[in-house]
Amino acid sequence: MKKARMILTLTVLLISLVFIVPASAQGPAGDWVSSIYCVNQDELNLANITLTFYQENNSTAVLTYADTIAAGKSKNYYTPTSPPGVPDPFLGSVVVSSSTPLSCTATNSTTSVGTIGDPYRFGSTSGYNSLEASPIMYATQVERDFWGWESYIAIQNTSTSATNVTVTFKDRYGTDFPAATQNLSIPGQSNRVVYLSTIAALGAGFNGTAKVAADDGTTPLAVTVTFYNDADDHAQTQFHAFNGAAVGDDYVYAPRVIRNYYGYSGGLQIVNVGTTSTSFKVTFSMGTTPTVLTYQHSVTLAPGELKDLYLPNVTELDIVDSWPMSERTGFAVIEATDVSGVHNASGELAANVNSSNYGLYSGFETWGGRGTTYNAFPESAASTKLYIPNMPVHASGFSGGFFIANFGSAGTCDITFVDDVDAFMDDVAIGVNGYINYWAPNVPNLDSGYNSAMWIECTVPVYAIGNFSADGTSTYGDSYAEFNATAP
Repeated sequence: MKKARMILTLTVLLISLVFIVPASAQGPAGDWVSSIYCVNQDELNLANITLTFYQENNSTAVLTYADTIAAGKSKNYYTPTSPPGVPDPFLGSVVVSSSTPLSCTATNSTTSVGTIGDPYRFGSTSGYNSLEASPIMYATQVERDFWGWESYIAIQNTSTSATNVTVTFKDRYGTDFPAATQNLSIPGQSNRVVYLSTIAALGAGFNGTAKVAADDGTTPLAVTVTFYNDADDHAQTQFHAFNGAAVGDDYVYAPRVIRNYYGYSGGLQIVNVGTTSTSFKVTFSMGTTPTVLTYQHSVTLAPGELKDLYLPNVTELDIVDSWPMSERTGFAVIEATDVSGVHNASGELAANVNSSNYGLYSGFETWGGRGTTYNAFPESAASTKLYIPNMPVHASGFSGGFFIANFGSAGTCDITFVDDVDAFMDDVAIGVNGYINYWAPNVPNLDSGYNSAMWIECTVPVYAIGNFSADGTSTYGDSYAEFNATAP
């Protein structure tokens, strides 16, 4: 397939990073660090980039670091050592500006060693580009004292001037919590973190959504959301991180869902982010030769209301438990409808997709504690080119994987690994409602120790997610994360 060339533009990546340190008692305990991965989308021109770090609630930069990324290449940063000069401790946000288009992701992790007594915790999110930030964002899943789960919301003001922001809450039953409303002033380029554990008005057992809105209706915001288990033991260390949703759609796509898969089970948190009521149905395609199974939600969701689907509780999927383990994965299409199942073209839905493991599958007990979340894709997010800024292969004890889903006509994909030319995958077929799924160590010719970016270029629009996890079965805690691939 002929390679496309990029047109030079100026792109600003707005990455809402939260670095949790022991002094931040409201969040999960531990000594936390972050990594930033960026890939230069321009295959012809050097990227001149600047990483600017802002402490929470402070518009004065504490570090400005200039660097370059070669054409079509990537760079990784690890805050304890690079870029040099990141304050210790630091909790805040980062703006990455560039002379060429970039894609970036960020991870937050503990410095734990991954034993039963000192389990690991790990989460990953994609950076926001300057067009993805929005004056209204939805945190599609937040929890407070919910069977041991808590949440926080990191809100970054992407403008250079201070702005006022209002955060409102609604639980899974559609109940508003006006006494829990948060009114924040956020300095330019900086962020504020809202810890639900400090909002007594939400009470115990809260599971719902939050709407984050700039009071002026124009200032773009970047939002990341985290919900996490109480870590009472290594099997309860799940740490889920994902981006807020800026838009909804009448079709929303989940490229990978699972049910009772080696101890993992998944769920969908579906939110009506529109201004009118809607219902929905979910069409699951499960197995390597997909079997279509449909769940119909025949109750309308009011604006801001959600429905939480835990896949082991979806009776329409019960047959999956009798299938071989390799057949218990698939993908899902979430469609706005009326209560009878007729398509509702004006419906606006958003969703996040979860999976977690409690170590109950024999031989894989160390996977207990793993948990991950990614954002389901609005239909408009399909793209013929997608970027994954980091895809490790036995690098620092981690390996990655990627999952490409096609919900349209058949096509092919070229897959490029930016620092390993002979690992190039040419014209990989992807069928109608088909997918390409690889664990990076199984990619032909991709060298062990690889720790750089990849991109995907297809003849048809696709969606993709990437993931990381600790190698083998010896690391206790949450060493698994998923994140959305990004489009140009």
